[in-house]
Amino acid sequence: MQQPSPSKKSEASLSHRTSRGFLWMVGQTVGSKFFGIIGQIFLARLLSPRDFGLVAMTYNAVAVPALLRQTGIPQILVQKQGRFARWANAAFWAELALGIAGGLCMAAAIPLATQIFHTKKLIGPMLIVASVAPINALSTVPMSSLSLNLRFREIAAIGFAYNVLAMLLSVALAFMGWGVYSFVAPLPVVAALRTISVWWLAPQKIRLDAQPRRWVLLAGDSATLLACGGLSTLSTMALTTLLGVFATPEIVGQIFFAGNLVSQVVQVLATNLAGVLFPALSTLKKEPKRQAAAFLRAARSLALAGIPICIASAVMARPLVFQFFGTKWQLAAVAMPISAVAAAFTLVGGPAQNLLQAQGRFRSLLLWYAISTTAYLPILFVIVQRFGAIPALLAYAAYSAISVPWLMAIGLAPTGQWAVRLASVTKVIGPPVLMACTALAPVALLQYLVPEVRGHYIVQIITALATAPAIYLALAWRFCPKEVDELLSHAGPLGRLLPRPGRPPNAE
Repeated sequence: MQQPSPSKKSEASLSHRTSRGFLWMVGQTVGSKFFGIIGQIFLARLLSPRDFGLVAMTYNAVAVPALLRQTGIPQILVQKQGRFARWANAAFWAELALGIAGGLCMAAAIPLATQIFHTKKLIGPMLIVASVAPINALSTVPMSSLSLNLRFREIAAIGFAYNVLAMLLSVALAFMGWGVYSFVAPLPVVAALRTISVWWLAPQKIRLDAQPRRWVLLAGDSATLLACGGLSTLSTMALTTLLGVFATPEIVGQIFFAGNLVSQVVQVLATNLAGVLFPALSTLKKEPKRQAAAFLRAARSLALAGIPICIASAVMARPLVFQFFGTKWQLAAVAMPISAVAAAFTLVGGPAQNLLQAQGRFRSLLLWYAISTTAYLPILFVIVQRFGAIPALLAYAAYSAISVPWLMAIGLAPTGQWAVRLASVTKVIGPPVLMACTALAPVALLQYLVPEVRGHYIVQIITALATAPAIYLALAWRFCPKEVDELLSHAGPLGRLLPRPGRPPNAE
């Protein structure tokens, strides 16, 4: 019997470790978001849309100064791999210096922010957020070490504890009447505890010599990644920032709340996959075709799991918002379906960026950001000023639907010509969209048939939970057997118990 080649064995081992790491990260985020959603229900009832609007303005106001923290040094350290120890000391001091500078810049931006957004209530929240930047900078090197060594279980445990503690503190402060401070006051506390935890798990040898000459060497790719981070921030924060200028805090809060609800899906799946995919793909940087193939497998599985949840969020937005958060969030119920459509595309956007970073194609990523952002921002400005929040949100969804597939095609350059790459992108996104729309069509029809009487939202939610998943899974089993088998093969004990497409349960 022919034995697998060493490259096949290493690929299988890498795939296994990546998938297990992804499951650990998804597991911690699912647990975190379970508590987070419960916390959101309390916060949505205890606080007003204005409070949510003020916290959105706070994050927007510090977004540009916070770019000093988006240097890409963690990604560069992971790419160094065997030379990590050599660069860790310089990276620590460079990150700390940038963290302090970023915090000071955030504080210095307060007078300008209060004038732009026409409120002095941002002063306190912005000062608190500014204090977090140097604390987070202290954790960069040990966290990069954990990621490089694929210690995703430890990263997952820290993330779970961090998120749950932050939410518990926020709800407690909201009960005490702290308003917008309920969101930001817990941040320095949990950031400090997180930093202590990662240093305990991955201690590093740091010298007093800051090695400033090496900062310049780190700054080569770092400067490109910093520019990418700046353009990314402009594109993602532009909508709520412009609404903060031209609309009321209440409208900003409604849009921010809707986007935050939908983003839970992206955070559970895409963010965690990105955390494990980048170090895994970096190990294949000398084999671009295998690297692109590994990305496509991960992207298809991610889309199969995540896109139907995004589309379900769009279809079920009104009953979910009104049943659990109250009728004061009417605009959020309108905005949530549009945000969900955008999220279905951004779901695979993060891993596509990881692919380009793992390929070392930082300039290609920067060029994509430069073209897409400079085309999008002027259009968004005109729409916000003349037409308002919902048309602007539609523009953001259109931007996501155009720019993300384009980015994926750029990353798939090793696989062939543009026609081949676009076909691969279509195979990633198309089947889950069609199957999810088919599965949710009866639920959407039911919303028009059930009269608006007491309890009709619960009827719609229960019906959706009882029918849509079964229909979608049956369709996925029939039309995407390879992707289903890929997901089940790395699902641990549960995956071994469930039957695979074309295989009986427990079959080897």
